[in-house]
Amino acid sequence: VDVSNNGMDWSASGGLFQYEASSGVWTLSPSRGPLSGGTSIALSVIGSSATYTALYCVFGANEVFATTVGGDAYVCIAPSATNVGGVTLRLTDGADRRQVVNDLVFEYYSTSEVVGVTPCGGSVSGGTVVSVIGTGFSGSAPQCRFGSTVSSGDRARVVTSSVVACLSPAAGGAGGVAVEVSMNGGSDFTQNRVQFVYGASARVISVMPSRGTSGVEGQIVTVIGSDFAHGSDLSCRFGVNGSVSALYESSSLVMCSAPSRGAGAVRVDVSNNGVDWSVSGGRFVYEATSGAWSLSPSRGPVSGGTYVTVSSGGGGQNYSGVYCVFGT
Repeated sequence: VDVSNNGMDWSASGGLFQYEASSGVWTLSPSRGPLSGGTSIALSVIGSSATYTALYCVFGANEVFATTVGGDAYVCIAPSATNVGGVTLRLTDGADRRQVVNDLVFEYYSTSEVVGVTPCGGSVSGGTVVSVIGTGFSGSAPQCRFGSTVSSGDRARVVTSSVVACLSPAAGGAGGVAVEVSMNGGSDFTQNRVQFVYGASARVISVMPSRGTSGVEGQIVTVIGSDFAHGSDLSCRFGVNGSVSALYESSSLVMCSAPSRGAGAVRVDVSNNGVDWSVSGGRFVYEATSGAWSLSPSRGPVSGGTYVTVSSGGGGQNYSGVYCVFGT
């Protein structure tokens, strides 16, 4: 850099000013990961004309080397951290650690853990609402993985820090799969291997008896069908809201205690997990009670001819014609 007093003659000595190549606009994905570290972070740049000899990612005070994966793309592995929250992620280059960018932020969250799922099984056709129980759940875009199939978007959501609700995907066949969750778009999944068991959907063919008395609790009904599973969640449902526990007899036969209801016909379904109900149902009819009957007088001569008054109390039926049968 030189100076002239007359616009013609320039200074005998000059200074040095260096124009550096633009660092461009940098992005990172994912932008968050667990405290345990190990998250593979993809870094990319748009609009940079610089050439980098050795790029480094600096997480707060922790520096890691950035691996080139082609063109203007790099990968850094996040180190572990002790505190949740955001840290400044700086990029430096070369042996002198020339600063490239210093305005990126990476968020650390508590390491997630899965301890259970409820229900613990569902239909191979999928669609079961599964509550994943654990710790360290956070963020607005979780993912649930059933075996190798991922549920994301509107099929997974964080309910609380200890519950993630997932919609199970369809499975290729019956059997158990591990359920894992990710809090950063699928980059890091838990590794707790809690099992979810897929099975065939229960089917109801018929019920025996198919009729009972209204207003009476505890009438035993045998449900005949297929693909019933032995477990604590095995249930029968009478109508839309009359769910009761079922007693397993075999894969084709369960017994249920019908809840008290008013007169009318209801559909009977069976669930193996208390959530998903049978694809077909049976029919059970609650008949109106005949009430309590009385007669007066209750005795008369063997010659007959006694006028007997018969009356009903508490009955819900209408009779078109009533006959009295004395003996056989």
